[in-house]
Amino acid sequence: MLCLIPLVIGSSFAFSKLTDNETVYELKSYAEAGQIVQEAFSSLRTVISFNGAKFEQKRYDKELGPTSWGGIRQGALFGLSEARGAAALVFRLIDEGKDESINEEEVWEDNTEFICNINSDIEFHNFNFHYPSRKDAPVLRNLSVIAHAGQTTALVGSRGCGKSTCISLFLRYYEPSSGELTIDGKPITDYNVQHLRENIGVVSQEPVLLGMTVYENIRFGKSNATQDEIEEAAREANAHNFIMQLPDKYETLGGERGVQLSGGEKQCIALARALIVQEALDRACQGRTTIVIAHRLTTIRNANQIYVFDKGNLVE
Repeated sequence: MLCLIPLVIGSSFAFSKLTDNETVYELKSYAEAGQIVQEAFSSLRTVISFNGAKFEQKRYDKELGPTSWGGIRQGALFGLSEARGAAALVFRLIDEGKDESINEEEVWEDNTEFICNINSDIEFHNFNFHYPSRKDAPVLRNLSVIAHAGQTTALVGSRGCGKSTCISLFLRYYEPSSGELTIDGKPITDYNVQHLRENIGVVSQEPVLLGMTVYENIRFGKSNATQDEIEEAAREANAHNFIMQLPDKYETLGGERGVQLSGGEKQCIALARALIVQEALDRACQGRTTIVIAHRLTTIRNANQIYVFDKGNLVE
C-alpha cells in the first residue's frame, strides 16, 4: 500500500501542473481578446468610419480561438478526475457482498400459481420491516392490519409513519423483515408477481398537473363538474384565493406539469382535483377491496374501517 503513495503524489502533481498551465493560457488569451475589445470601443467612431467592424471582429475571434481548445483540454482533464471518482463508487457497488436472504430471480420466476381471486381479504400478520439502506431504523413494528374484501380500509397518520410502505410491500417492491402478508388466507409469495400487479391499481399522491388551464386541471376527473363545484373544491383546498390572483384566474395556463406554479400551489390544485373527484373515487371503490392512504380525515369519512399509524406502530 505504501508503494502507491509516490504514484499518487506524482499523478496529483502532474495533474495540478497541467491545470495550472491551461488556466494561465486561458487567462492570457482572454486578456488579449479583452484588449482588442477595449481598443475597438474606445475608437468606435474611427472603426465605423473606416468600415473596420469585420476586421476587428476577426482579430477578436482569432484571439479567442485557442481558448476554446484550452477549455476542451481542461474539461477533459477534469472529466478524467470525476470519472475516476465515479468509477470508485461503481466498483465498490460491484464488489459489495450479496444479501443471500434476497433472491430477485426467485421473485420473478413463473413457478408460482396464477390465482384469479385477488379481490379478497388482505391481511398483515405481525409485520416488521426496515429499508435495506436503513437497517437501524424500523419502519413497521409488529403490524397487524386486515383490509376486508369489497370494503374501503383507510390508513392515516403523520408523514413517514409507514402508510405508503404497506403498499410497497403489498406490491412486493420489498420483502418483510419478519411476519407474513396474505391474500384470501394464502401467503403473497404464492401469487405470481406479474399477475398480482396486473390486478392492483395504484393512484399516486404525487401532484402532477397537465399543460392546461387551472380550471381544466381541477375538472379533469369529473368532466361534468360545474363552475360552482370547481370553485367550492378550490376553496376547500385553500386554492381559490391564490387562483383569483393569477393573471387569468381559473383560465390561467399552468404550463407543462404545472411549471408556472409553485410546489405549494400545485399541491393545492391537485387537492382540489382530488376533492372534485371524490364522488367518482367512491363509485370506483364499490365492489373492490380498497386501501386509502390519507392525511385528512375528511377524505376517508366513508371508509369502512380506519387504522391510525404512528412511527410504524398501529395505535388506534
